[in-house]
Amino acid sequence: MKLKKFISFVIVSILFSCNFAFPQAKQNVFGLNEEEHYYCDTFYDQSGSGNTTVTSPLEYDHYEMDDVHLERFCPLYTAINHVNNCAPAAGTIVVGYHDYTCVDLIPDYTPGIYYGGMFFNYPQNYKVDNVQESLYTLMGTNTIQPGTSISQFQTGLTSYVTSKNYSISYSSCGSSFAISTAVGHLNNGLPIALFMYGFVYYPDVGFFIGDNGYSLVGRSNPNGHVAVIFGYRQYRFYDSNDELIETDNFLIVSYGDATQGFIDMGQTTIDAGYAISIS
Repeated sequence: MKLKKFISFVIVSILFSCNFAFPQAKQNVFGLNEEEHYYCDTFYDQSGSGNTTVTSPLEYDHYEMDDVHLERFCPLYTAINHVNNCAPAAGTIVVGYHDYTCVDLIPDYTPGIYYGGMFFNYPQNYKVDNVQESLYTLMGTNTIQPGTSISQFQTGLTSYVTSKNYSISYSSCGSSFAISTAVGHLNNGLPIALFMYGFVYYPDVGFFIGDNGYSLVGRSNPNGHVAVIFGYRQYRFYDSNDELIETDNFLIVSYGDATQGFIDMGQTTIDAGYAISIS
């Protein structure tokens, strides 16, 4: 009996002496204790990778829709040059959005133009790529674990923005991601960095909702990802007796692969969302 207790004591001592034995609770810039997660294309806490096509048919008689979005949509930049690069890509999207009012946040670059009452973002070029390369380094992506943590994202983006003589602030959407809070940020003209895993994403090209039925074709991914929210949409579907059949909530995002589309909130685990102001 004493030998078993001694062996147990030795095993526990060894485990606690190893940095990797147990995940450590860390504080982010808001003072919230949370286990550090790393967001990337191929890993979520080393959980493996995978993509699955998803099709969701539904028959109904009619529907109602509510939609909220930024006046200027976020640019559709894509990750470049590195694996597990979604966080620097998302940071670059945020920088590109704010570059319209914060001149030279991207040096010697014009982010887009208003035409016919609408804003059109210019395509990604080498000046945008340079920002993403800087953020990849400043965020320390892939240096601790594959991908980037929330604290690394915030630290790296803050370092980049302050180096351009601007200030930056982060406003949480709440520990359970409150839609009302997120909508408030969108109404105030702020994009939201979305940290998620186990998600379902429908690109615009696979998102069709007609008068009496819809077909949503996209990807289901069990891993972590960072995207940028620039809108929110709710659909309410009714039968011929005007009875509610289903309510679906979607976040409209710039995904980070040069596409925009819809994150299905009913099939996605959201770790956090932070509205980002730069001035």
